[in-house]
Amino acid sequence: MLSFAYLRTKRVAVRLRELRLGEAIAICKLPADRLELTVSEFLRHVADGAERPTDRHITDPRLWTAAERTRVVCHYLSHTSDSGMDFEVGDGARLSHYVELAQDLPSEVVKLGRVGGSDVSMWPLLGAHAEVLERLCKTRGDWMIGLMACQVGSDPLPDLTTMSELAALQAVSDRLDAVRAMPESAFEELVAAYAHGQTALQHFFVLGHDNLGLVCLPRDHPDGAEEKWKEGGGLRHPARFPALSCVSATTRTLFG
Repeated sequence: MLSFAYLRTKRVAVRLRELRLGEAIAICKLPADRLELTVSEFLRHVADGAERPTDRHITDPRLWTAAERTRVVCHYLSHTSDSGMDFEVGDGARLSHYVELAQDLPSEVVKLGRVGGSDVSMWPLLGAHAEVLERLCKTRGDWMIGLMACQVGSDPLPDLTTMSELAALQAVSDRLDAVRAMPESAFEELVAAYAHGQTALQHFFVLGHDNLGLVCLPRDHPDGAEEKWKEGGGLRHPARFPALSCVSATTRTLFG
């Protein structure tokens, strides 16, 4: 049985446990395009001992931010990877090229000012949001609209974890439709405000997105670079840390 170091951040406090075989098999059988659902199911098992040492701490992984969820997945990988705590990521990169462990969530809401004539704020992207978005978004543009719809508004989205699956889909879909109905000039304002809010809320990882969903950009990734970033002669791509990578190669081969 593997032993994991205790992990405590501003909102997450947990000592992970090793994935059990039956749980790993179930994760292998999840749809390949449901990356966020897979993260939620993985964390539901290995982080079932999450604690609330303060009122700010959250025990439901679906209510952790996308960056917090990735941080916990990477914590698991750091203890299980053959390449060590600062494990290899792709060709020539390591975890430390993507994560800033000391950069915790600075705020849970940022006021963005007026967009399209209304005062709006921005909140962190939660796991429950990302789960719904991966069902509604098929292109990079869809994801951009979806992220802004979930995170920016006069009021935050209601707690999707308290809703039925259909009601959660409808709640997010309605917000996407509201963005699509905006005049283009207001949409331009929204994009600029969202970029500012992303920087203000950034923690652990610099998150981006592509047509499949969320990605982690190399630290100090230049704005506007879509596919890759050269630093010191090395090539570093945006990366994902999928929960399926936490399942052993043997189990993935047999049941994946």
